Amino acid sequence: MCVDIPIGLSEGAEPRACDVAARRLLGPRASSIFAPPARPCLAAESYEEASRVNFRCTGRKLNKQSFFITDKIRQVDDLITPAMQRRIREIHPEVTFHALNGDRPLGYNKKTLAGRNERIALLATAFPTATDILGKVRKAKTVEADDILDALAAAWTAAKAVVGQAATLPEHPATDHRGLRMEILRPRLPIPSFPLANFSAPC
Repeated sequence: MCVDIPIGLSEGAEPRACDVAARRLLGPRASSIFAPPARPCLAAESYEEASRVNFRCTGRKLNKQSFFITDKIRQVDDLITPAMQRRIREIHPEVTFHALNGDRPLGYNKKTLAGRNERIALLATAFPTATDILGKVRKAKTVEADDILDALAAAWTAAKAVVGQAATLPEHPATDHRGLRMEILRPRLPIPSFPLANFSAPC
């Protein structure tokens, strides 16, 4: 299982090496990798409090994007264990799309129409039914198109990991205070396609 949620959190000034490596890899798309909160921030009840705690821990204020998914980060952090990381791994969709693009940066932001079409075309090389899946789920009007594309990217990364065609950023990840590896799974080329004829909706 691959999730687009940070697994393993820093509690001090040093950023996670996996985030640094992912930004370096993505180049012009580096801004899509935002710094997760330090673990003590997860107990904060407001953005202002979380930002103060993050500044105290790291010397940096907390990005609002990070704060908006704090509940999700807390859910994963409460559940995950080092043993569970054998089957539950952290990914970042833009790292996956970079691999699908022949290990090259993408040209457009995923929130733009050009960026969406760029990512659909790349996913179609791995999932021939990606366009059909996107259309079916979009009819429900409960999930944004870019979230569906990110979920498909996570599914493809998981499929690559199962057959041993994935590496980690960085190659030798550090562990946090709980023993969790701080890493981002990175698919390796080549790109095989996976049948998704019975795939009803990304999760």
